[in-house]
Amino acid sequence: MSSILIDELASPGAVLISERSDQTVYQGEAFTIYGGARTLAVDPWKKALSSIMNTLQILPTQVSDSISDSIGSRFKDQIASIHAIERIFIRKDGDFFRIWLVIPAMDLAIEDRIYAAQLSFMDRFPDIRFDFTIIFREGKDPALIRPQGARLV
Repeated sequence: MSSILIDELASPGAVLISERSDQTVYQGEAFTIYGGARTLAVDPWKKALSSIMNTLQILPTQVSDSISDSIGSRFKDQIASIHAIERIFIRKDGDFFRIWLVIPAMDLAIEDRIYAAQLSFMDRFPDIRFDFTIIFREGKDPALIRPQGARLV
């Protein structure tokens, strides 16, 4: 795992913004875990620094949320060509991820494309367990459809 520290002056010599992210590679895929930002008052003579360092320390962050965001984003990229998908939700349950896809109505051709994309995605991450569900909106307001505890991708 490598950590990226970015220190930038936010105002002329008065405030420094310090951001930290960790990057890790799992099964050939790179994941970035954003550790957050903080502001510090600094002396005007101090310079902004950027550095990369190796570390084994994990940042205090919601790692599972960051990984969920990464998985969700990668899955969204995988299915970007299927324009019928209106919304994607993700939730991490124990050692697997639940992913819901909302489409307007039942359509076998679209479902076949979605299933093919899901299988391809699972092949990319064979050590991660997934549970995919397709939700047919059938005229309901999309804003009212949200699986409990799931996050919109």
